[in-house]
Amino acid sequence: MNFSIAHIPGEMKEIEGQGGLEEVLHQDVFDPENPRFSVVYEGTPPDMLRNEAQAILVGTMASEGVFKAKELLLRGMGL
Repeated sequence: MNFSIAHIPGEMKEIEGQGGLEEVLHQDVFDPENPRFSVVYEGTPPDMLRNEAQAILVGTMASEGVFKAKELLLRGMGL
């Protein structure tokens, strides 16, 4: 499976100052200036795979700039 992810702030105070996690995720997904990168995952797709899910990835950045995930955990909005 191939997908891209967008970066969000790591500090909760910054996230709250920008309107909360749901708003930050939504804005970052649709902001063309926001840093993002491609991910390749070869495991079973998680049940919660959908737009704007929070992802925790374990793996390595390949030389071609693609993150190769060994583990993929997702958390949906509002959880």
